[in-house]
Amino acid sequence: MHSIVLAALLTLTPVFALAQAAPTTLSCEGAFARDSDHARIVKIFGAANVAYEKIDGAEGDTLMATVIFGKDAKRRLEIVWKDEKARKNPFVMVRGIGNDWKTEDGIGSGATV
Repeated sequence: MHSIVLAALLTLTPVFALAQAAPTTLSCEGAFARDSDHARIVKIFGAANVAYEKIDGAEGDTLMATVIFGKDAKRRLEIVWKDEKARKNPFVMVRGIGNDWKTEDGIGSGATV
């Protein structure tokens, strides 16, 4: 019995570690590449850290989006899909001053120009 529990934990550890160590750098490759999709986001960030839910859009509208780290304001990232039905071709949104997400050049929410 103990070996089954240990095997299960060892199987889950890489995914958990990956989700915990997930980068907060925005780049047009990997998770956020043009050919990315919801499944890739879940694989990279872990199912426990990703949800598909309603978010606020412009002028009171709501949109469906993939949300990463939805309960953590400093790491929350919203992805609206240009192909919503297939959840492909991401449009990434960072909201809120103090959010940790930045571009490869270090530009983030609240940065001065």
